[in-house]
Amino acid sequence: EIRNPLNGAHLHLTILERSLKGSESSYPDALESVHTVSKEVQRLSALVTEFLQFAKPQPLQLHEISLHEVCQQAARLLGPEALRRDITLTVDLPLTEAKVRGDRDKLSQVLINLIQNAFEAVAASPKRSESPLGTVTLRVRRQPRTVTAEVIDDGPGVKSGDGSIFDAFYSTKPQGTGLGLSIAHRIVEDHGGSLTYESRVVVPERDLKQTTFRVELPVLEGLSAANEKNHEP
Repeated sequence: EIRNPLNGAHLHLTILERSLKGSESSYPDALESVHTVSKEVQRLSALVTEFLQFAKPQPLQLHEISLHEVCQQAARLLGPEALRRDITLTVDLPLTEAKVRGDRDKLSQVLINLIQNAFEAVAASPKRSESPLGTVTLRVRRQPRTVTAEVIDDGPGVKSGDGSIFDAFYSTKPQGTGLGLSIAHRIVEDHGGSLTYESRVVVPERDLKQTTFRVELPVLEGLSAANEKNHEP
C-alpha cells in the first residue's frame, strides 16, 4: 500500500525531469528540486523494502555456493563507493575455495550490509585526515567444520559488551532504522551459522581501533542435513 504510490510518484518525477532538461535556463531551480524529491522517494522506497524484509522474511533458496564468489561480487559492487569515500577496500581469500550450502542473494546482502557499515564507521572516525581515510578488509578463512567471512575496519570501534547491536530498531546512527544488522543476524542464523563482532585497540598510543564482524557458517558437508530439516515444508 505504501510502495505502489511511491513507485507512481517516482515515475511522474522521471517524466517531469525529462521535460525540464531542455529548459534549465527558464527554470534554474526546478531540476535540482526534482532531483532532491526523487532521491527522497527512493530512500523511502528502500526503507519500505527494509521493513518488509524484517516483517516478512522470504524463505531461503539453498544451493551449493562458493563463498569466494559471493565475497568477490560484494567487493566489485562496493568498489566504486570505496573509491568515492577514499577508503581502501581489500579482499583476502584463501587458495582453497570455501563452499557452503546457502542462499547466494541473502548472504551477499549480509556482506554488503557489513561492508557499508564499515565504510560509514571509517568515514565517521575523527582520528585521521590523510589519504586514504581508512581501510576495510573482507577476509575468508576455512576451518575443518566451518568457514568464516570477516569484515574488518579501522574506524572508531563499537562499544564493548553492547548486546543490543543485533536487536531490531537499535541503531547508533542518527538516521538509522536499526534493522540492517538485525536482518543480517537472522539470515546468518537461518543458515545455521553465527554473526558476532569484536572491537579492540591495536595501537594504544594512537588510540587506533579495529572492529571485526565475523560470519561463521558450517561447511557444505555439515550443513545439508540441518537445512533440509529446518526448511522442510
